[in-house]
This record gives sequence, structure tokens and C-alpha cells, in this order.
Amino acid sequence: MLPEGLKFNGVILASGGPKALVQFQGNAGALMVGDQGGRTTDLLPPAWKVAAVDVAQGRLILATGPEPGSTRITLEL
Repeated sequence: MLPEGLKFNGVILASGGPKALVQFQGNAGALMVGDQGGRTTDLLPPAWKVAAVDVAQGRLILATGPEPGSTRITLEL
């Protein structure tokens, strides 16, 4: 299930690598692989993390739960 209030707006390739543009609970910004809600960003709920950003396919892949076997959600433009 998609975190409530999360909106995926697009992807970009920046000097730091691929990034996903999102909005969450009144905040807007960019996420990159490894970002984790409640630890490194306020753009995701706690325990959710960015598993992958695919610029070519316009995808953001989020994961929650312990590895391996975490729940994964793919968002597409």
C-alpha cells in the first residue's frame, strides 16, 4: 500500500545521480537511493526507504520492512 499523502511527480538525473521528485505532507523535494523516512528525509514516512530510482523508465521503487523480504512498491509516471 502506498504511503498516504505521497505524490510522485517525476525523476531527474542530477550531478549526484538519479533523483525522484515527490511531495509528502506539505513538503516537496527530491529523494535518492538510500533515503529513509524518519532518518534522512521528511519526504517519506518512518521505515520507508528508497530502493531505486529508474530515470529511463520513470520509476520510483520504495521498500519497507527488514531485508530480505521487504515490501516493495513501484511508482510509475
